Amino acid sequence: MATEVQTVLKDYSRPITALDLSPEGDRFVLAHPGLRGGPGRISIWHARREELLLESPSASHSGLFAARFARGGRTVIYGALDSRQVYEFDTLSAARRKLELEVPNPRHLCVGNQGKWLAVCGDVARVYDLARQEFVLAHCLPERPSPDGKPSGLVCVSDDGARLLYQMAAPAHVLLLNAQSGRVLRRLTGSPPELQALAIDARCQFAGAIEYETRGTFLWDLESGNPLWPELFNARMTHNWCMRFSPTEPRLAIGMTTGFVFSVNLTTGTIEFERKLHEGRVWDLAFTRDGQELYTAGEDGAVCQVRFNAGERTDLGLEKHGFE
Repeated sequence: MATEVQTVLKDYSRPITALDLSPEGDRFVLAHPGLRGGPGRISIWHARREELLLESPSASHSGLFAARFARGGRTVIYGALDSRQVYEFDTLSAARRKLELEVPNPRHLCVGNQGKWLAVCGDVARVYDLARQEFVLAHCLPERPSPDGKPSGLVCVSDDGARLLYQMAAPAHVLLLNAQSGRVLRRLTGSPPELQALAIDARCQFAGAIEYETRGTFLWDLESGNPLWPELFNARMTHNWCMRFSPTEPRLAIGMTTGFVFSVNLTTGTIEFERKLHEGRVWDLAFTRDGQELYTAGEDGAVCQVRFNAGERTDLGLEKHGFE
């Protein structure tokens, strides 16, 4: 596939640990960890003019995670490692508030239901309605922490709010649930007991996961519940850190700990793009709403843009990505 790649932002003094695009695609948010004892920060940029629009110091000195636009792009949700809290930052008023979530040690955030719901995973897993400021979908998730003291599994809410993915540790599998009734629709087997990434595409056709220590990447067809392209997505596909589905195309983009970014055509199971875009880890990825552009952010403090165009697929060697 013919593509165009450019670096749209360079700030090599600060790593970027989270990236997201607003629903309209005109702004992107970045999360920067604190350096030398200083506070971390959330920054909002104009996606076309590469102009800094807004900046907010965080309550964390060591790191931020999972900055995500919510409420139609008006607010940004992010987690702070030092305070072990989750915050909502209003991009219009520049006000910040701590969300009273009662989720100890949050480590994973996911925004779904068109930015209205927030899934938070820590010692327990909860889904929070940002507008009503109350928990929802309690019938789908365990009420108490795991009896063995391990963190809860990851939760992911679909963009339309109709489906819920929940990771079970014992036995190791992922549940696809009807978010309204709580009924289990599919049991997705083959995943490891601990995950650090879990994702569902906008059309609820695919689910993907990455093992907690990047030792395996897995993909499922949600219509059948079976693994998709298991010869490619399996325990031997290592060193992957983050993933995003295209909102319009059967395409999955993955960022690696080695700085490589690649995308897979989920219809054919072929790698259609790969390139080393960053020095160090690729922390996060985000597609534009039309699925034609992919933004990436990394340890090197750079933001890159990949534009997908019609063309022939480049023949790539799988061994570059730890495939066997």
